[in-house]
Amino acid sequence: MNRINICVADDSEIQKILVQITRGKQVRNKPLNITNADCDVLYISERSNFNLLEGVPKGTVTIGGMKQFTRDGGAIELVEKQGKIKPKVNLNNISGYRLSSNFLRVAEIEGGKQ
Repeated sequence: MNRINICVADDSEIQKILVQITRGKQVRNKPLNITNADCDVLYISERSNFNLLEGVPKGTVTIGGMKQFTRDGGAIELVEKQGKIKPKVNLNNISGYRLSSNFLRVAEIEGGKQ
């Protein structure tokens, strides 16, 4: 992987914002690229587009803001708590990616070995 492709399937406004805030940014020396193809990260904003999870290749991290996104197959759900956005991650849906300990400290955790 020489770059990280982030796709926003169903919200052109969020896509425009991501283009602006990721310009020139890197994660682990890999540039962030907002695109509609070859997704490493896929953001889904509408429950009506939840069917997009069915065709996602293994290894794609899925992120959504709707309730029960992680329970229904998504990897990371963005949850609002006390006016702040907090990630909830389902370890069963991460597709082999490693998550940093810093991320895990702030996230709610579901799944994984119980």
